[in-house]
Amino acid sequence: MSYYFVDRIIEVENGKRIRAIKGLSLTEDYLQDHFPEYPVMPGVMMLESILQAARWLVWSTENFRPFVIVLDEVKQLKFGRFVRPGRALEMEVNWTGREGDKISFTGQGKVEGETAVNCRFSVRLTDRSGLPESAGKDIPSLREAYRTEFDQLAGGMRA
Repeated sequence: MSYYFVDRIIEVENGKRIRAIKGLSLTEDYLQDHFPEYPVMPGVMMLESILQAARWLVWSTENFRPFVIVLDEVKQLKFGRFVRPGRALEMEVNWTGREGDKISFTGQGKVEGETAVNCRFSVRLTDRSGLPESAGKDIPSLREAYRTEFDQLAGGMRA
């Protein structure tokens, strides 16, 4: 099962920032366990939403080169307001630096203008074409699939 935590991309400035939204629905599988009497988006899922937005920023900046993007480090992670079903987590991720294969960001998620999560984090990039499981896979097809998915999330806005 895959979880997608970016429902829509509102704005992207390659190499700078991305703004995206994750709407929370009561039908999300994990809400059945977290917490059935008072369902809220788990903190780790809020962080994952920010990481997925950063992934789209990296891919669009790098012309959708199919990197594997791995979380390297999270600092100053703070949680505020709960994200409840029927609400949306509005995210902004800012690219703050790059050293080789490591990219640093700040990220913030808000609900109705109030902070739900914010942090500093970094990711590492690995070129998928060098990984054993990529043998025989068509890298240009992966790139086009990412570009198509981005276009759908961004409502046709080109990166």
